Amino acid sequence: MDDSYTLPLQDGLLSVTTPRAQFTPMPPTTAACLSCHDGDSAASHALSNTSGLGEACATCHGVGKRYSVEAVHAR
Repeated sequence: MDDSYTLPLQDGLLSVTTPRAQFTPMPPTTAACLSCHDGDSAASHALSNTSGLGEACATCHGVGKRYSVEAVHAR
């Protein structure tokens, strides 16, 4: 199975400019998630977990976490 979607993503990825999104530019994890989860509530959640220090997404959505990407996107 490809694990390229698991969090945290590799270091060194650049922010993404997304002119049609709720905010731009956005960090790489945020851009990946909001490419599908594109509603205002998802964007608000992502924005509130993103700061100048980085993205906090892996805190809840990282490998082995309760809301990990593997768990909620299980096939």
